[in-house]
Amino acid sequence: MKYRETFDRKVQVEDVWIPTRDGKTRLHARIWRPTDAETAPVPALLEYLPYRKSDWTAPRDAQRHPWYAGHGYASVRVDLRGSGDSEGVMLDEYTATELADGVDVVNWLARQPWCTGKVGMFGISWGGFNSLQIAALRPEPLKAIVTVCSTDDRYDNDVHYTGGAVLGIDMLAWAGTMLAFTARPPHPTSVGEDRWLPMWRERLDALEPYLHTWLAHQERDDYWRHGSVCEDYGAIEAAVLAVGGWADPYRDTVLRLLEHLDAPVRGLIGPWSHQYPDRGLPPGPAIGFLQETLRWWDHWLKDELTGVLDEPPLRAWINDPVPPATSYATMPGRWVGEDAWPSPSITWDERSLGGPADQPVIVRSPLHTGLDAGRFFPFGNATDLPPDQREEDGRSACFDSPPLTDRVEILGRPRVRLRLDSATPRAHVIARVCDVAPDGSSTLVTRGVLNLLSRKGRDKAVEWQPGREEDVEFELNATGYAFPPGHRIRVAVSDAYWPWVWPHGERGRLTVRPGDSALLLPVRDPGADAGRPPIVFEEPEQAAPLAVTVDPPAEPRPERALTHDVATGEWVLDVDPNYGGSRTYPDGLRYEESARETYRIRSDDPLSAVASSRWTIRLRRGPGTRRSSPPWNCGPRRGNSSWTAASRHGRTERQWSRAHGTTPRRGHPGDVPRRTPPPRRAVDASRRTRQPTEVRRRLIVEAAVPLIAERGTKGVGVREVAAAAEVSVGTVTYHFESVQEVLSEAMVLHIERYYAALSEAAAKATSGAEGLRLLIDALFTDDTDQHWRMWFDYWNAGERDESFARGQADRYEAWHGEIQSLVERGRDEGDFVCDDPADFALRFSALADGLALRRLRQAPALTVADARRHLRRFVAAELEG
Repeated sequence: MKYRETFDRKVQVEDVWIPTRDGKTRLHARIWRPTDAETAPVPALLEYLPYRKSDWTAPRDAQRHPWYAGHGYASVRVDLRGSGDSEGVMLDEYTATELADGVDVVNWLARQPWCTGKVGMFGISWGGFNSLQIAALRPEPLKAIVTVCSTDDRYDNDVHYTGGAVLGIDMLAWAGTMLAFTARPPHPTSVGEDRWLPMWRERLDALEPYLHTWLAHQERDDYWRHGSVCEDYGAIEAAVLAVGGWADPYRDTVLRLLEHLDAPVRGLIGPWSHQYPDRGLPPGPAIGFLQETLRWWDHWLKDELTGVLDEPPLRAWINDPVPPATSYATMPGRWVGEDAWPSPSITWDERSLGGPADQPVIVRSPLHTGLDAGRFFPFGNATDLPPDQREEDGRSACFDSPPLTDRVEILGRPRVRLRLDSATPRAHVIARVCDVAPDGSSTLVTRGVLNLLSRKGRDKAVEWQPGREEDVEFELNATGYAFPPGHRIRVAVSDAYWPWVWPHGERGRLTVRPGDSALLLPVRDPGADAGRPPIVFEEPEQAAPLAVTVDPPAEPRPERALTHDVATGEWVLDVDPNYGGSRTYPDGLRYEESARETYRIRSDDPLSAVASSRWTIRLRRGPGTRRSSPPWNCGPRRGNSSWTAASRHGRTERQWSRAHGTTPRRGHPGDVPRRTPPPRRAVDASRRTRQPTEVRRRLIVEAAVPLIAERGTKGVGVREVAAAAEVSVGTVTYHFESVQEVLSEAMVLHIERYYAALSEAAAKATSGAEGLRLLIDALFTDDTDQHWRMWFDYWNAGERDESFARGQADRYEAWHGEIQSLVERGRDEGDFVCDDPADFALRFSALADGLALRRLRQAPALTVADARRHLRRFVAAELEG
């Protein structure tokens, strides 16, 4: 990587507010532009995102925006309404308001005295999406876009649904991610000390998980058609450079745009993951992407002849065969060019799956099939890509070709045609194409999913008639790959793919007739490159990196860990998405980030599927901490979310519990027929009310809290909970999977309330030292013995039930963070001396636990005053010496 410190044109940076059409809401922008642009105007380039330019994307922004400015552009980074430092609230993805705001920004940029009136847009993922969407609205100044890792189809090629099936791995995780983003405050240094808190409160009041909306639209309807440019490709008139990577889930969009756009278009697909191609993250090789896009901008925005239109319409990387691995620093292969798409150099090779038509094959995969699928969004991390597929193949029905005699090179979207029958009205079928080496290792090449409900179209759900065979055909993801001689091409068919695909609520099986089924491969002519000059790119180059200090994790943990409980048959996939962790910025901002996703299922029970996503964010610049911590849980009936935000100005909490899909349709968390509750005992008519699910669940949990305090978890059963809540046993079992779930939520409710009160008291302190003193006083009073009794009961329950253990671990993490932030605040104020606040927090909480246990047992006796005195002495010895 080459870093540029100086450019032909000097660069200045300024933060500005951009007005929107409503006259009330302003968007916050950061503009890098040449210092002489007032006298020598330049075109403007816009990147328009919700991902917080003042912290989260700041390192990436520093790589490219100054670089463009140094080459004669005003490069502009704008936070979406309700995100980062912009005003207003953000209610969903790609709303009409977001896109209208984007048009306002484009027009505002074109009117500035330092702008020539021509504007380009670029972005990866969200920024690539809205570049296409805003181009379809045709603001006059917008002449060209660069869209990277984006989609033209929000329903069938995004994080919500695939092949008409619910994406279990990213529908939930992305909802948690966006909840974490929208819950964060603006920066006081950007919006003002008097504005940031009211702006934050406005966001918190409007906060709502997007998942509820996504699951309410299970077919391709008007909700998904909005923002999907595939509905009208002709609306786009700006020139489009579409970029993707074979390791990115959005790569199919590049080929569709090449095929359908009337506007000038070029496509570029490399081996890359969900990253800009110049960043050097696996899999490589990286290219000089900024230089390549500069050619695009100079042609369309400066009318310079750069030769960019002399390039083939599609430049694509063909992966050479590789042994299976979860990461490749550099993928072997070569660049090829196609003069049109669809390409005349590609022909369809239909390969029968083999065998007599009258010999069917049963497909009934264990429900944990798919745990070796790899990450849905490879991000350049060490465990992103699928490992050896032999175990997955063993859980699938496999159809192998004979050993190849020649190299077979494919480019495009393979298809699978299956003659099959389903034993149930609702089912999925998943097909994977693998490269099987002579040693038996199996490398995933591509895959595809079809929810059989969607076989007649994504806009309708048509149940299967068991006992009736049909031919179904569906596309697999696009790929460029070369199968070598001596290897076999394998088609592996399964009816489960967890956690990528959320299972239907009933266990079924498929019957496939391989003799009447086939794999269709887009085979590229090996002589197509004859006489064509080689495709080459410059080496990567960026502006000087931002001086960000990245901290190693306090407790290193694997990115992906898979466990199997042999006794229960449960499989658990624990994932750290590793979006960058904790870091400190040059302006003194301390940003701490922790995210964890968990996916659970039993091999034989589709209703056992559970997914959860938890984020903890802390932001600090000087004394005080702002934190947002949204955990998401999704199970067979409900999507549950709770969220906490805290600062020294106060604490806010929100909880949601939502049931989805009372009519089974698409195999998702609500895809279970509701049980009819048993008759309730008679009550006075004046008291008989129908309460929402969320309210009734909360009442049951509230009733369980004093029971646990009095009897402990071992002494509380479902009948005791029902009696205390004044409901029937059937009502409890309708709303909860087990009494353990009730007790766990009751424990969490009590503990969160207890620690919320402590945190609120400490947050109101005038200093970190005072906050720690108030914390000690609140930990031990004559009224806190009940809390400590419940806490230790919760601790003991963790030995028997993992859900309790996970909850306790989360509580400890948050509690340590509270103590750590007070110590850091006191240190910054000059009251404390401490090199390792995190270590102090660990030892302080351990001492508090020990004192509490001794006080409960009174052997020997310990008074409240004694407990406080021991903690104060510890603080004095550790922090004030």
